[in-house]
Amino acid sequence: MALVIGLPAAALAACTSAPDGGDEPTSDPQPTPGSASATSEAQLIAQYEAALAATPEAEAQTRSLLAQIRDQHRAHLDALGGAPEASAPSPPASGQDAVADLVTAERAAYRERLGACVDATDLDLARVLALIAASEAAHVPALRSLAGGGAS
Repeated sequence: MALVIGLPAAALAACTSAPDGGDEPTSDPQPTPGSASATSEAQLIAQYEAALAATPEAEAQTRSLLAQIRDQHRAHLDALGGAPEASAPSPPASGQDAVADLVTAERAAYRERLGACVDATDLDLARVLALIAASEAAHVPALRSLAGGGAS
């Protein structure tokens, strides 16, 4: 399921200037739900890239699913307005370890997106975050199916 929904740039912008127009911000700028989610999506993409690198070419079904889900995360990132690329995570010991790590990461991402959806003050952003959360929740059983349900 590809998610390609455009957001107005204002939905993701954070205010960083003081109300009086001065150079000093009145407080530390907090990341918006959209920008924090975009950063998280970039990290997930990097994690999928590492998993693909750790998965042998002979495991075509696993590699295909990992690539499809990575591409869905790229669409999520685009819907959130993009973000800088994340640094590569530590390489997993094996393709099976990578899948188990991805299950854990998808569960965390789903919960993060739900929280961000609730915290969003922009209706369009809340909708995008809800759709992304649903997609990430669906990734968990898809990943678990790779190991016959063995990856938890």
